[in-house]
Amino acid sequence: MLQALSGMRLRHKKKSRSLIALPCYQCRSAECTAAAQAHRRSGRVDVGDAVTFDGITVNFAKMEVVRDGHLVELTAREFNALKFLVQNPERVISRDELLSEVWGYQNYPTTRTVDNHILKLRQKLEKDPTNPVHFRTVHGVGYKFVR
Repeated sequence: MLQALSGMRLRHKKKSRSLIALPCYQCRSAECTAAAQAHRRSGRVDVGDAVTFDGITVNFAKMEVVRDGHLVELTAREFNALKFLVQNPERVISRDELLSEVWGYQNYPTTRTVDNHILKLRQKLEKDPTNPVHFRTVHGVGYKFVR
């Protein structure tokens, strides 16, 4: 990753926490190296415009979800939660992290908001919502997306 970004400086975008590359004459600076390492450690996957799993196609550019040929209606928050989970496959994500990343809340008083949105995603996207395959609970911690 650092070789591909040689001569570029990494900066975080304020809200999305994604990185942008800017020209840099000191590409070996501690700031540049730390930002690249943090991005690599995050495990976030670039999903591009669309991702498909188990008969479900999620088009991120159009904000559309199609399941077995039928359009599934999601709220903006449900869609953003889905996108964050899909960008972080196989990684356990705490309720607090989801609140921070998807809702933008710091120290929100309850995490039941996340639980309710995951429940809605399961009802809309899982074949058997009571036995989820893709949106798994990691008890005492949070959730994990599994393709």
